[in-house]
Amino acid sequence: MSLMETVELTFARVIADETRQEVMKLLCCVWLSVNDVVEKLDGRVNQPTVSHHLKKLEEAELVLVRQEGRNRYYTLNQEQVTVCCDSLLYTFAPDTAHQRQTNFISVEKIMTETIQIHDIVQERYSAIATGAAQSCCGTGSADCCTPVQLYNNTLTEGLPASVTDISLGCGDPVTIAGLQPGEWVLDLGSGGGIDCFMAARQVGDSGYVIGVDMTPTMLQRANENKQKLNMHNVEFRRGQIEALPVVENSMDVIMSNCVINLSPDKAAVFREAYRALKPGGRISVSDIVTEGDFSADLRADAAKWAECVTGAIDVNAYTNLMALAGFADIQVVDKADADGIVEHQAGMPRLFSARITARKPFAE
Repeated sequence: MSLMETVELTFARVIADETRQEVMKLLCCVWLSVNDVVEKLDGRVNQPTVSHHLKKLEEAELVLVRQEGRNRYYTLNQEQVTVCCDSLLYTFAPDTAHQRQTNFISVEKIMTETIQIHDIVQERYSAIATGAAQSCCGTGSADCCTPVQLYNNTLTEGLPASVTDISLGCGDPVTIAGLQPGEWVLDLGSGGGIDCFMAARQVGDSGYVIGVDMTPTMLQRANENKQKLNMHNVEFRRGQIEALPVVENSMDVIMSNCVINLSPDKAAVFREAYRALKPGGRISVSDIVTEGDFSADLRADAAKWAECVTGAIDVNAYTNLMALAGFADIQVVDKADADGIVEHQAGMPRLFSARITARKPFAE
């Protein structure tokens, strides 16, 4: 048996357990501790059993692990799971393969939509980073994300064209964040870095800004811009906003500009933002939201999702997800009609570009 066949056989054996399949589903695009998993399973599985399942998944490299103090956090290793799922049916005999398929198909199914959307979004933004595409908003408007429409000129003054030409937002989350010198700031979906660079100026040398993006070409562009600006209080990390590569209770402010609408799991994004913020920390978001919902056909259009369109949800649902994550003092600061950004189609609700703020309460 080849090494690859051994890996695939191990994978099949590991996921044969139904409880382990449940654990894998819970870990898709979010970091959880053993206690978190126990809670989400409603206490049906005790802590030693969950620890055992996580150990088996870790041994099979099906989960990623990070240590925060005494706690270990786990998230699904999507690349490894996808590779094994894609090849497993071709490795075993047909009858065995069919039996194996019934064991892992539910895990593969729950991941398919998430991975497909991530891949399509990443492909589109890679094209923008390399100049093969110009707009984040589809074919309707190449000017929808230009900084002259989004920011006060004083914010963008002195930024090179390599920064301002790749502004992909739908508003200005920096101004309403009310940044102060010395604060630590996290930008979800940092793109070419424009919001990070403006934030870095405001927090000064005693502060620090971290941008997170999942697209390598965007990260390369952002780091090139960082060198041009000679900024030392900014860094860019590769990661997904549903599983942020930062420790808990470490950020004063989280910003995001027209990115959360792209996520297939917005609840996970807000849970992660809440985890990363210090008690009393603030979140400041510009995003596309709706009044009402899309038709089923439009919602299923993954290409439109990558254009900041069909991933948008009703503004009340959006703020409800923030509240469920634990945020307080949620305010829709303002919202502007997005007709000039997105071309209206049949089955499409009214779209808005909204700026939303909230805070993480201090521990009682």
